[in-house]
Amino acid sequence: MQASFQDAVSQYQNNNLELASDSCRKMLTIQPKSTEALHLLGQIALDKNMTTESERYLKKALRLAPDGCDVSFTLAECLVAQDQHEKARKILLKALRARPDFFQAHTLLSQIELRGPHYHEVLAEIHLALNPSRYLEIGVSQGDSLRRVHPDTQALGIDPEPRVSFALPPTHRIVTATSDDFFSGSGLTEWLNNETLDLAFIDGMHQFEFALRDFINIEKHANSSAWILIHDCVPLDGPSSQAHRCTTFWSGDVWKLMIALKKYRPDLDVVSLPCPPTGLAVIRNLDPNSHALTDAYDQIIADVGSMTYEDICSNKTARLGIIGMARGRSMWTPA
Repeated sequence: MQASFQDAVSQYQNNNLELASDSCRKMLTIQPKSTEALHLLGQIALDKNMTTESERYLKKALRLAPDGCDVSFTLAECLVAQDQHEKARKILLKALRARPDFFQAHTLLSQIELRGPHYHEVLAEIHLALNPSRYLEIGVSQGDSLRRVHPDTQALGIDPEPRVSFALPPTHRIVTATSDDFFSGSGLTEWLNNETLDLAFIDGMHQFEFALRDFINIEKHANSSAWILIHDCVPLDGPSSQAHRCTTFWSGDVWKLMIALKKYRPDLDVVSLPCPPTGLAVIRNLDPNSHALTDAYDQIIADVGSMTYEDICSNKTARLGIIGMARGRSMWTPA
């Protein structure tokens, strides 16, 4: 029987969908409760956009094996194809409770919960709209976000282990350092040369305390009309939103910075955009002369640092300032 199923899988992988379907149906005549065959039939029907038939096979498989996370994921995909997003969301959350490190489930969940454009697309739009003269990026990694910066912009990236494999324009440079070490020196002041930042992007350590210090240090060097963007501000569930990584898909606890800014800096304009995979915050109305966060730093860490995802999950939209989005040049604005 296992050999027959492997034949069906091989046929499926070779895109012989009809042969794979026939093999699965033959298996079911001998072993009607084969969840493997039902799952593959559901996947094949979904590939053929036969969503009603796919849903029937997958639900039958789940009745036979209610804890089948892989079947649940395929059913969620089928429901998304039918625009049944809330049903798909509940199925994915159940699967993630059973298998917290289920990367594909996290990824699909992010596409359901965060319905805006990918954050790289929004970064590009913001650069186009603001046309900043001076831009600072914390956390360069492979340079995917740095690619969105116009070559005429004076750009500085900070990363302890940058992995950029493409040539930078002469106006862009990268400093190999942690952000704490960089801000402790005079490198930013020297680079700015008596000017101020117009735009900054925080995408370094996925941890609240680091993001808070980065924000404090950046705001000191920003002008009052500058924007600070923050990645990883919209968490999906408890395991993937912790300070210490335990899942492949990981936003960390940067979301706590939104809570802290809204509470301790009510003068700021703080919104979170529903951009997959983990959200993008826009902070405006900056005050380079403010000492509120520095003065209250220990209190903020004690107050907000101990929060968990469960503290915000029931009213996440309000607590994090998540807004709708509209396409076009002003896609970051409320829909």
